Amino acid sequence: NKEKEVNIKESLGIDDKKKIFLHFGSMSYRKGTLNILHAITSLSGGELGNCCFIFAGKVGDDIKERFYNLIDILKDKVQILVFDEFCPPPLLSSLCKICSAILAPYYNTAYSSGIVGYAANFHTPIVVPNEKFIGKLVRRYHLGYLLKDNSAKSIAGFIKDSDTFLTINGNRYMVTHTVDAFAQHTLLFEK
Repeated sequence: NKEKEVNIKESLGIDDKKKIFLHFGSMSYRKGTLNILHAITSLSGGELGNCCFIFAGKVGDDIKERFYNLIDILKDKVQILVFDEFCPPPLLSSLCKICSAILAPYYNTAYSSGIVGYAANFHTPIVVPNEKFIGKLVRRYHLGYLLKDNSAKSIAGFIKDSDTFLTINGNRYMVTHTVDAFAQHTLLFEK
């Protein structure tokens, strides 16, 4: 409900007019986390003025030092919130409801991800590379935006050019991608 959304934005200190970009789950090289930070670094203060970035999830040891160095560089340039911890589902749900887009510039695009389910469930557009399986899912179910690749340049272009965001309907995805459907699909491969 709208009142809860306003309250969480208020409690996080996010202005209501800001575009909110969410990256969540475990933060690691393979999830493209650093590519997002490099994208932000390449944009001007003017291009970032009405943006807020939320990173919600445990920052992996493989990127921890570089992640926090970049956060430190960016902290005076743009609003960035970091929840470096296991984030319980109610927090992730609240963040999905208030964000403008979910950033998922993964390297491993051959597989699906639970993050696609979150996007569909909360009718929040997801941003993925237009590659392999994850790109195909987002394209087939009209769940968001497809980047040329997961480079900082592609991510920066999306951030800079996004003034309005798609309204997506994830119902068709949610109906066809239930736990039961997944189990049935898995059983077919085991036979």
